[in-house]
Amino acid sequence: MKKIWILIYVHRGFIQEPEIFLKIKNAEKRKKSIMQNFNPDYDEISIFEKMI
Repeated sequence: MKKIWILIYVHRGFIQEPEIFLKIKNAEKRKKSIMQNFNPDYDEISIFEKMI
């Protein structure tokens, strides 16, 4: 089995297209880049781990 990480970003109340990563570092880098324009009043972001 293999691990993947799924980044879910909700922008202004709308779910954006989920992004799938094979390495947690890449998911965290993407999350960091999204956080530059992040509005905590309307936006949410999470990384989920899944075994496939």
